[in-house]
Amino acid sequence: MKNIYFLLLPLLMSAYSFGQTVIYTQDFETLDTGYTASSTEGSGGTDVFNRVNPNIGGNSSYIWAVEDTNVTPATITLNQIDVTGYSDFTFSIDMLTRHYNDWDDSDTFSITYSLDGGSTQNLLWVRNAGGTFNQAASLDTDFDGIGDCGSGILPALTTGTSGCTVTENTFATFSSSTITLSGNSTLDIVLSFNGFTSADEGIYLDNISVSANSSACSASLSAKTPVCDNITVGTDTYSTTFDFLNGTETDAFTVAVSAGSASVSTISADGLITVTGINEGTDVTITLTNENCTLTQTTVSPTCEPAITSCFDISNGAEKFEMFTVATNSDNDVWTESSGTYNMNGYCGGGCEEVVNTWLLFGPLDLTSVSDLALKFNAQENFGDTPLAINYTTAYSGCPDTTSWSLLQTITESDEGDVEIDLSALTGTAVFIGIQYYDDGVDGYSNWDLSNVELTTYNNCPVLGARPTSDCPTLSIVDSEQREFSIFPNPTSTGFVNIISAHSEAISVNVYDMLGKQVINETIANNRLNVSTLNAGVYIMKISQGNTTTTQKIVIK
Repeated sequence: MKNIYFLLLPLLMSAYSFGQTVIYTQDFETLDTGYTASSTEGSGGTDVFNRVNPNIGGNSSYIWAVEDTNVTPATITLNQIDVTGYSDFTFSIDMLTRHYNDWDDSDTFSITYSLDGGSTQNLLWVRNAGGTFNQAASLDTDFDGIGDCGSGILPALTTGTSGCTVTENTFATFSSSTITLSGNSTLDIVLSFNGFTSADEGIYLDNISVSANSSACSASLSAKTPVCDNITVGTDTYSTTFDFLNGTETDAFTVAVSAGSASVSTISADGLITVTGINEGTDVTITLTNENCTLTQTTVSPTCEPAITSCFDISNGAEKFEMFTVATNSDNDVWTESSGTYNMNGYCGGGCEEVVNTWLLFGPLDLTSVSDLALKFNAQENFGDTPLAINYTTAYSGCPDTTSWSLLQTITESDEGDVEIDLSALTGTAVFIGIQYYDDGVDGYSNWDLSNVELTTYNNCPVLGARPTSDCPTLSIVDSEQREFSIFPNPTSTGFVNIISAHSEAISVNVYDMLGKQVINETIANNRLNVSTLNAGVYIMKISQGNTTTTQKIVIK
């Protein structure tokens, strides 16, 4: 079992050792690799100065053995160890002596070092315990030529007391104090041996190691403001620049980026690093590394979009929605506006199942040279029964129920909150936007509030033309005149409905689907309307006779 000895207090040593990097090792497993011996002799455990494998002291691999040799003084040199970028180093070595009582004062083992080819300085000494002959070997921590007993005592193959007491008989690790570096680049270490010329005078070495702490990084990296390459509604690219200051670093830095392309792959002097071709919405991280430093900076993607222009504030501006009612219930529920909020609630009492068809309308809009138009509003819904249909048309007839509409989007309770309707595909010089609230009341009615309504664009705004005069008659389920129509069967699956009036004039009938598209336009004289071409569903039937007009829901089965 190997014992470990330190020159410094354990707590202090652990503070220095924490985070150290091993920069050199020598275990003598490979001949003449990483070391240079001044000479060699022998190949066993005695009469030797060489790399051997004697299987002693708990070590079954190769070691360096010195015993009863004829080649001393002799040296082992560990040269040109790279210490660039390190602030200090510590040397350690495993040692074991031949016997506890065979070192003379002429037997010396000294370890010295030099930095960048400079003067030689002491690192570790091993001497006998102070007598002239036959003493135990120990570290000489004050370099006065006399070994110190205690924690510095070296183990031996035999144990006992001679100047110092030796109790261990296996290899133990000994470490130097921490040596400060000051921007040095090379470290040379020399192991020097004198004496050891008599039988049983010997020392065995293994597992030499040099550990170092990295110097504080003197370089720095800072990010500058990113710049968009283009300002468009789509995904653009951007560039960003980082300011690098090298400080006193001597090693070049490798440059890596998480996105885009860097202007350099390595850098070793103060300068700028530009990263280009980064997609908008993608943050970029740059990492610079060398032996001593790792520098990282992240730039958050800018928003490369043109400024949004509010063309029409339909809630709080001068131009608001026009409100049209195609069919209302017996409660006369219609769209209303108060303080910029548009409200519609078709509820007409318990058990009430009456068709409600009421609209918000904005137009005509000239969209020449307009792109990226959007309708934005905040929608709040209660009761979850009535969807809102967002429509547009380029051929408004003067009344929603006689206009053919195209559906843009349906808004339900799940869309509550801020809503944005994309109108960028619309073209024309007289475009109308229509929001329809339609429900027959069978499953109840919703209560909708629309606020913060506006038309926005990134570019040119549309031009609002003259608002049209309503060409819608006042409609209701209840005949406002004293004229009544009898409609049956309703619902119908026969392919026709009968429309009976007490008057003899011709009856004009218009039938619309739920999007307001006219599907039948006939004048009947025989009190019967052919509906065989209609699909199953709910329709609105507008009946006119003389000066009287009314609407009625009709159900096709």
